[in-house]
Amino acid sequence: MRHHAVVAVLLSIVAHGAWADGPSPPVRSPRLRAVDLDIGETVRVDLCDGTTAHVKLLALGEARDPIR
Repeated sequence: MRHHAVVAVLLSIVAHGAWADGPSPPVRSPRLRAVDLDIGETVRVDLCDGTTAHVKLLALGEARDPIR
């Protein structure tokens, strides 16, 4: 029984030490980007390959179902 208590204490110390540093930084950059724009707004987006794209929302077309 004493062995289980020692193991539990050691595991809690190790887990606490790992969480105290915070989450590890991402290894890779996400491939997809999402931007939230108003009509006419322009933003600069850094892409996963290091290039930059300028995105402007010109118009919005929504197809709506009349029942909904």
